[in-house]
Amino acid sequence: MKISAITGHLTPTDKRHIKALFESGKTQAKINRAIWAIESGSPSDGVYTIIKYVNDRGLGWIGSELRQSKYTFRVRITK
Repeated sequence: MKISAITGHLTPTDKRHIKALFESGKTQAKINRAIWAIESGSPSDGVYTIIKYVNDRGLGWIGSELRQSKYTFRVRITK
């Protein structure tokens, strides 16, 4: 399975998490600290919209409150 980003930046770890999500057969899963969800897509063309929710501190200032960030990716998945 090859995963390539159409929009957004995917790290190798993100690609492993997306691969695990598709192999599990679920549309949403918590992997490590992030929640991954398949929002839309079709197997015929292999283009999917994937959302990653993660709690972080934004710019990372010490003492900042945690907030939930939402990252959206469009990916192409080929066999």
